[in-house]
Amino acid sequence: HASIGIRIHRAAGGPAGVPMYVAIDDNPTPWQFDHQIAPYLERWDAHLRGAGMSLGVYANAPTIDRCRGRGLGRYFWQHDWGSGGRLNPAAAIHQKAGKQWAVGGVMSDINDVYSVDYGQWEPVDLARIAQAAAGSLA
Repeated sequence: HASIGIRIHRAAGGPAGVPMYVAIDDNPTPWQFDHQIAPYLERWDAHLRGAGMSLGVYANAPTIDRCRGRGLGRYFWQHDWGSGGRLNPAAAIHQKAGKQWAVGGVMSDINDVYSVDYGQWEPVDLARIAQAAAGSLA
């Protein structure tokens, strides 16, 4: 799946140097993480690094902890299933459980963003944001 994802990313104009989030839309046990999830993410990471990208992981809070413990992923997007109400401090994005909004007639999940760099394609210019906030941007 990694090669297909990379091909679609490039076809859509996606740049190098950004993450691709790989979904672990589950609440895996430690055994499942060690024997199924981690090897899966390691293969994704190798493919993404080979394409000049990095690994982002969409997962719950405990899985994010396990990923960080194994050095898997540079970006994290948290869902709440199995998180016990805990927001992982490493999460750059947090999908709000049960919160949706219609965008162009399509129901879309609501997310909170906690990092200036969450892997977006258009890197944020911090100086430009500061100028805009100060009202000095022409």
